[in-house]
Amino acid sequence: MTSQNQPDEASALISRAMTLQKRFGWLNPICAVCGLLTSLWLLYLMYDRGGIMWSVLWFFLLSAAYKFGPAPMFALAASIVCFWAGSVGVWLPIFAYAIAALSLLVSLRLSKIAKSLTGR
Repeated sequence: MTSQNQPDEASALISRAMTLQKRFGWLNPICAVCGLLTSLWLLYLMYDRGGIMWSVLWFFLLSAAYKFGPAPMFALAASIVCFWAGSVGVWLPIFAYAIAALSLLVSLRLSKIAKSLTGR
């Protein structure tokens, strides 16, 4: 590979990253909004059924899940609201898992592009 081809490769990789970001830019806002609303719904259900201690416990558990991003928090909250509380159909966890998987794939692809740009 010559030094003349390196700028062309870099610009192609940057172009791929920008295209990925344009196509899947809606993922982050969807994860953030749906994760927040589902988590608040879960906290309300826990307060309604078990009291303040269960709400505080689930607040800390959801906060720990949020350390990994809004998509895992959304998936966890959707699973609990559906399967434990029975307040919603199975469509919510399926939607949450699909969004989380798509978010993971896009993140891995962008990470791969960034590593190839830095040469590591």
